[in-house]
Amino acid sequence: MPIILVSNQDLAGLTIKKQLLKMGTFEETDRKFEGNLIYEEAQTKVPIVTINRRLIDADHLSKFFKTDLFIFASKHKSESEKPSLLVHAPGNWGQDNSYGGNPQELALTSARIIKQVLGDLTKLREETQLEYDVTSEVTHHGPTNLDSPCVFIELGSNETFWQDSRGARIVAEIILKLITEPPSLSHLIYAIGFGGPHYASNFNRVQLKTNYAVAHIAPKYVLDDITEELIIQAINKTVEKVEYAILDWKGMIKTQREKIIESLANLNIEILRVRQVVANSKK
Repeated sequence: MPIILVSNQDLAGLTIKKQLLKMGTFEETDRKFEGNLIYEEAQTKVPIVTINRRLIDADHLSKFFKTDLFIFASKHKSESEKPSLLVHAPGNWGQDNSYGGNPQELALTSARIIKQVLGDLTKLREETQLEYDVTSEVTHHGPTNLDSPCVFIELGSNETFWQDSRGARIVAEIILKLITEPPSLSHLIYAIGFGGPHYASNFNRVQLKTNYAVAHIAPKYVLDDITEELIIQAINKTVEKVEYAILDWKGMIKTQREKIIESLANLNIEILRVRQVVANSKK
């Protein structure tokens, strides 16, 4: 059973929570966590849990909750401040853990959930004609050491949009679908990704146009320092069986590509190019 997480420090999460309570059949319980009331969906018993610390610092949750999926409803902040709807897995590819989690540690995640959320966000944005960007992001920030898979679904990218009920409604609808309906995707091929920018536009094409589902993505800016142990983590911390690594071939330099290819060969993981995967899906 999933658990929905929001934070009192996260305005977007609180806006999404408000929409969940309005749109869903959530009821107050007599339970609290960190002094905050826990709400429970009437049919599935999926809770909405509000925490007091930042979501990216929520590595303590597995001490209190057993679940098959932590769904983090979160804000997204960017310099562009564009209205955005986003999804990604948490984790730190490098030593810098200033945004939560442990250095060089990736969280458990689900490729199928990320693919489904991105597809549903895209569809709802089109249906509502809301002028928001929709994208997946690469793996970044905490928490990283929870015992259950995690996914961040985010509303961005400034204070105005964190309070926008229209964007929050879309995120809430996605979350309600995740917790009340059986998985809508089947016959998927599971992969991890390497290369490209932080906003994973080429991997969006893979997720939206093919039957590949991509879990952890390592962008170009981390590849100089990535280790084989981290690649093993990306494989092992995807709950589905990873069969392929998909490379954004031009989204990395030659030395990075050679390093990644050598490590993947050592791990007997088959390599595909983004362009190849997308082109083959059109045949």
